[in-house]
Amino acid sequence: MRTKLFLIVFFAIAFGVTLRAQSDYEKTQNFKARYQQLETAIKNATSLDECNTISENIAKLKSEFLADKGLLDNSLYPENFESSFSKIERAVEIRKGDFTQITELTTEVGTLKDKISTISQENQGLIAQIRTLQIRSAKDAQTIASLQKLVAQLKANIQQRDELVRGIVDSLLAQFVQLPGGLNEAEKQNIYTKVDAGNLFYNIERTIADNVQFMKVTQMTPDDLGEMKKQYKDFNKVWRQIGPKLAEVYLNRKDKTAQIANIDAMFADWNIRVNDEMWGQVNKLFREKKIAMLQFKSGDQFVNSVSGR
Repeated sequence: MRTKLFLIVFFAIAFGVTLRAQSDYEKTQNFKARYQQLETAIKNATSLDECNTISENIAKLKSEFLADKGLLDNSLYPENFESSFSKIERAVEIRKGDFTQITELTTEVGTLKDKISTISQENQGLIAQIRTLQIRSAKDAQTIASLQKLVAQLKANIQQRDELVRGIVDSLLAQFVQLPGGLNEAEKQNIYTKVDAGNLFYNIERTIADNVQFMKVTQMTPDDLGEMKKQYKDFNKVWRQIGPKLAEVYLNRKDKTAQIANIDAMFADWNIRVNDEMWGQVNKLFREKKIAMLQFKSGDQFVNSVSGR
């Protein structure tokens, strides 16, 4: 009888230990699964509000499993209960900082967009006035002075607008540098927001077009051409850094990929026009000196022209 009773007690204890072990294992797995879900949610968060909700869920998880702290300290090695929550709380705060910065940058980009729009409208008016004055067959001193003033204002406007657009591009480039790997959907959405807020592609196109238009409506000096070439090189260098990255982000957006390709073509055209203008002035210099030479538009053509005289 005693042996039978002993066996019953033994099996009852063993069964209880097994149940408790299963319960501890299930608790640990449940905690790990929910913790991982929160980590994924932080990575994929698309707004500051989402991050705030995640913070609340982290606090709930911590409160719910506080009674099992000892169990989790052992199962989370080399981390423990407190260090695990410190890690995930720090991660969500960093993500919140990203969205705070994005909000500030979007506001800044919106302000730049307004300034760019104002300058673009002024440029159109200046170009129209310059053309009107140039059409006049006889130009008196007042007309010439007005032309010079308008050209100077247009030049200053274009340079200012170039700098504003560059500011938007530089802020995007900085964001890509911070995210050197592939972008997840949330990070891509942030890029879309910033590009749209600054009307970036249109403003780059408009900037290049106005620089080309400036060359058409003004008589450029060698100094003007030197400045224009530098503007082209600086702007094109930044675009070459960010253009391919934007092409990857907008891989499935045909309208945007078409705009990116168009910007590439416009930069190439701008470069050709600057070079043609520079070589054209060299041609003109030789003609003024009454030196007969074949027309040339490059260094090689210039050498051939000299050799063929």
